[in-house]
Amino acid sequence: MNDNILSSTNSKLLREIGCICAIICTMIGIAYAQDTPPFSTDHLQLWLRADSVELTDGKVSRWYDLSPNQYEIVQTNANARPTINESAINNLPAIQFNGTSTYLTGGDILDIGLDSWSWFIVAKYNNGNYNERFVPLFAGKYDRNSNWTTTYKWAISGTHILLNDLSYRAIPFVSNSDSYNIFCFELFNRQENKHKVTINSNLAPSASMQTGTNNADNELPIHIGGNILLSTSYSKSFLYGDIAEIIVVNTDDSPY
Repeated sequence: MNDNILSSTNSKLLREIGCICAIICTMIGIAYAQDTPPFSTDHLQLWLRADSVELTDGKVSRWYDLSPNQYEIVQTNANARPTINESAINNLPAIQFNGTSTYLTGGDILDIGLDSWSWFIVAKYNNGNYNERFVPLFAGKYDRNSNWTTTYKWAISGTHILLNDLSYRAIPFVSNSDSYNIFCFELFNRQENKHKVTINSNLAPSASMQTGTNNADNELPIHIGGNILLSTSYSKSFLYGDIAEIIVVNTDDSPY
């Protein structure tokens, strides 16, 4: 692990843009802190930084979760392991995915249930042609071919939120490819009954939640950087790009 650690350093309320978690990074001159997090961990579900990894033969075999949950985010298949871009942002690292086969998984974790969650992701991507299913997936618990009419599923990417909350939907938005963005995905925002995206503090198009129980639990594994379904045309939904940091917070009862 490096002495310097990529982390969010600014804390401010973002209620005016609907992002109720109080953790955000600044894209210009991203700052780095030491091991003590600059925010409360009471509602923290996942915290991944690109300098906190285990390498096997030069590839990422485990991404350490620095949240209290300490989830195991791993890749046991040597051919599917991503690499490290050591100087991705301000000469500090990001995890690099090849767009065709590399991803990490944590098993059946991070079930949203009846809560509202915010995902903060510092990342860039180089692909995004949804018509051919080249969706640059950052993370998700999603498989359209697995009980897709009855099970809630979700995935977040650089160009879309993919949802199955009683019906299959792809919510598009516009972000800058080939450069780092700070994404905030509000999944199942129950205060506003919406799914929302904020990019570099700018609110992108949102979509209303479908009616129903809206219990977002499912038994699918979480994947980071790649598709849940590794066959048929949907296998093209891999991230070609880098992820520097992921912070996930349960904002349903958060004081933020």
